Amino acid sequence: MFRLYAGIALALFLGLAVWAGYTFYTDTQDRIQTLSQQNAELTIALNQEREIVRKMRVFQESQNRLSQELNEALLEAESPLQELERTFSENNFKKLASEQPALIEERINIATDQLFKEIECVTGNCSE
Repeated sequence: MFRLYAGIALALFLGLAVWAGYTFYTDTQDRIQTLSQQNAELTIALNQEREIVRKMRVFQESQNRLSQELNEALLEAESPLQELERTFSENNFKKLASEQPALIEERINIATDQLFKEIECVTGNCSE
């Protein structure tokens, strides 16, 4: 009888060991599959992020180049203004106008005519 109980206990022990091994194997396979899927998703996300970073760098370089061009254009546009400011600071036009009104009047009339012609050209009524 002892052999019968020992045989049953051994069979139960072996059955339990086989069941535990099968459960461990299936659980491990499920984890491997889940981790592989997550790894693939993360790889795709990483590649997308790298592409976005690359595009952002290209965009930033473009913005830097455009900003530099705008700064250069601004400096170029400001140089005539600085020249005019220098001319006005060096000359006293009020005094000159009171001393030689004909000279100043003639220059102002010529400049005014040129300005009006330019305004007409800009608005599309250029008569030249």
